[in-house]
Amino acid sequence: ARPLARVDQVRPPGAHNVTNALAAAGLALAVGVDPAAVAAGLAAFEPGGHRNVPVAQRAGVRYVDDSKATNPHAALASLLAYPRVVWVAGGQLKGAEVDDLVRAVRDRLHFAEILIATSRDRPARSGSMSMTRTVHTRSPDSLSTAGVRAFVTSL
Repeated sequence: ARPLARVDQVRPPGAHNVTNALAAAGLALAVGVDPAAVAAGLAAFEPGGHRNVPVAQRAGVRYVDDSKATNPHAALASLLAYPRVVWVAGGQLKGAEVDDLVRAVRDRLHFAEILIATSRDRPARSGSMSMTRTVHTRSPDSLSTAGVRAFVTSL
């Protein structure tokens, strides 16, 4: 058996994406796709928008948009893909608690910024972790890839 790809070459990074790549490769091989074609497909794969997509690199720091990680389970998988992160999360929590998530990745977090969009004039709520900070925003643009790029450029 010939290797199809090295784990460190799977994009986007993270154990959950290695699992996805293995499942796709296994299915392709099971239906008779040539192993060389499977290897080429894995090498050429580019994630869709907002799925661990690099948006900028500045001062040796890589900024990644994974805004499709919209629940604590998905965010945990994404955060575990990197050894050290500055996490900028946004949107509405919709009842989700992030304290356990922050505790689970605490050793990886350099800083966590929780941006919560409020609806109408209801106050935003955040977890009780001392390393998190809530910023009230009504602009969804500030939570977009373009907003992240603008933030990085302003550094």
